[in-house]
Amino acid sequence: MRCLSDVECLDWLEVNNIDAADERGLPEAVGDCEILFAAPTVGRTQQRVARELVEWLGNFENALLWIADWPLYQPEEMAIVLTMRRGYAEHRALLAAPGLLFAWEERELLIAWLFFLTTFGWDGYLFPSPFAGSMLQTSHDDFLRITSSNAEHLALAASLPRKYDLAIYRETLGNR
Repeated sequence: MRCLSDVECLDWLEVNNIDAADERGLPEAVGDCEILFAAPTVGRTQQRVARELVEWLGNFENALLWIADWPLYQPEEMAIVLTMRRGYAEHRALLAAPGLLFAWEERELLIAWLFFLTTFGWDGYLFPSPFAGSMLQTSHDDFLRITSSNAEHLALAASLPRKYDLAIYRETLGNR
């Protein structure tokens, strides 16, 4: 795992041909199709959903998890996050380096981070590379958003909220 600044996250998106930043340079969800559903609230389910979402993304060389906001910040959450980052020789504050870049071999760690973001109610965007048009978003508003340019790939993910009986707020299978 390598931590990246906002500028480095933008550079990574550009190098990987992912047009997923707004005019302010903040990450945004991309894809013609989406499913927006309630984030699980039970820890074990959060962990399972995180694992299944990373598996849904498929094989990737690298994946960028860009943490955009942590409005429900609690000191104990930051203690865990900072300790995990220090284990990878990262001593910058989360605000200075909110991007986390994972290699394929680090997908278990990516699953753990995705679990944390869901548990903590943090806003994050996960982009795999090579990019095949599918990504996901976590939110402090207790939802998960999965987007894809491939309706068939999105349909695979659509079974996830149904499997765990999570409320589906919006589901589109064409242009948004």
